[in-house]
Amino acid sequence: MNKKIIAIIAIILAVLVLAAVFGARYAASYYYKKAAQAYLQNNFPAAKNNFGISLIFDSKNSLAHFWLGKIALGVPAPKQDVYYPQADYGEAVKQYEKTVSLGLEQKNRNLYKVALDDLGGAYWKLKDLDKAREKYSEELSKFPESSFWARYFIAWHD
Repeated sequence: MNKKIIAIIAIILAVLVLAAVFGARYAASYYYKKAAQAYLQNNFPAAKNNFGISLIFDSKNSLAHFWLGKIALGVPAPKQDVYYPQADYGEAVKQYEKTVSLGLEQKNRNLYKVALDDLGGAYWKLKDLDKAREKYSEELSKFPESSFWARYFIAWHD
């Protein structure tokens, strides 16, 4: 009798552990996909909310942090004096630093380049010129052929 109870408890615990592990992965993936859809439809509040929920289930998702960085910059306005008039540069820096630290370079080099460029620009806007130089130098060393703003910033501040 005791062996049956122990076996049932062991099975229940195994099922709970599997549900927790695979359920979290499923939930992270589900909310990430919802967020990506919302982002593509320019529904940035919904995208931000769903990327945030996705990170509850998988806090090491570098792509979710990347897109939250993009959302923090806001919608670009290329014909205005300020390219990102609604930007929260502090939040953008926080999300981009996280995405870089989580290995975005290995997952997607194109987005990694964008993250470095946006980080340099955000630090520049925050008047942290040493950090801007650091990020732009990193971008220039890894992407020498396609780093116009990095080259411009470094030349301008020498």
